[in-house]
Amino acid sequence: MLTTLLLFGLLSNTTDEVRNIQGQASSLEGKAIYTLDQEERWRDGQWTYRKVTGRLKSGQPFFSQVITPGKLPAVPNIQMTYQGSTKQFSVQWEGTHVLMSFRDKEGESTTNRLESPPSNLVGPGGILAAIRKDWSSLLKGETLEWKMIVPPKADAFSVRLVPQKPERVNGREALPVVLEADNWLVRLVAPSTKFWIDVELKSTLRYQGIGASDDSNGKPQEAIITFKAPMLPVVEP
Repeated sequence: MLTTLLLFGLLSNTTDEVRNIQGQASSLEGKAIYTLDQEERWRDGQWTYRKVTGRLKSGQPFFSQVITPGKLPAVPNIQMTYQGSTKQFSVQWEGTHVLMSFRDKEGESTTNRLESPPSNLVGPGGILAAIRKDWSSLLKGETLEWKMIVPPKADAFSVRLVPQKPERVNGREALPVVLEADNWLVRLVAPSTKFWIDVELKSTLRYQGIGASDDSNGKPQEAIITFKAPMLPVVEP
């Protein structure tokens, strides 16, 4: 009886909260492309579940991501699917291994397994966790070196995160960081990605890079995604 009462007391002290965050994706010319609706579930100061839904201007959903914590904070489990398409990718922990899979619009699939994931491995949905881990180093101007999971390749590659001079974004102090290939030859052909990180909240105010939608030629489209503080992704309620 006493054990039951103690267990009930512990459970009743847990705090659950749901946060809903919206981002706006635009073309480089400023034309609205789609919105991002992100639902985050939190318990006792830790996020337990995230769902991101991309919606066209009509409100029609065209992709969704379901993200749950993984063995490493910077490598969550993630499943991304596209409505009306065979295209999808996932990163899943299986014990101490990481299974990565990608299927393109033509139905061709690629699967790889990391038997011994490195400690500096970063996956989709885990970039903020990796940035926060070495936040003080970034503020000092130090470059970070990661192994980054690239969904279309279903594999991890050497990248670096380069901090730049702080800027003001939507009235907030932000630290811009550029994610790019570690090898200079690869940088000549591989696109970079830029994040503007809110200095106070350590979350994304703005993103510029390849988005989730395709252009009129069916090629991945570069986009600028903006969020408005204080409702930023993965900020504790």
